[in-house]
Amino acid sequence: TTSPATAYPNAGPHQRRTPCAISFQDDMLAVCFFLVTLGTPLAIAMSIVASIVLQSLHLLGLTLAVSVVLAFHPLPRPPTSSMKGDLRRTRLSLALVRYFSMEVLIDRSNCLLKE
Repeated sequence: TTSPATAYPNAGPHQRRTPCAISFQDDMLAVCFFLVTLGTPLAIAMSIVASIVLQSLHLLGLTLAVSVVLAFHPLPRPPTSSMKGDLRRTRLSLALVRYFSMEVLIDRSNCLLKE
């Protein structure tokens, strides 16, 4: 880790900041969330293609059963006005914020970036 003085050497004492560090567990939580969210439709599609290529009715039936279960499982209720703040404070939400947070530094001495 770097200290604020080494991370931002030209910043004044009131402008020195440290980047938000993400723990290994939060990093893995964010990666697994996207792997499940984006990977499940791909896995189902590949399973259907594999069942057609291999001519396996058992694999096709299993894939269709998983698809039906995922299509009809109950969805969570929409948040009420008192719950909206709570959903933003869950571990997954905070991990995703840390995963996608970045800091943009702009050199204002460049004439193209002054305005």
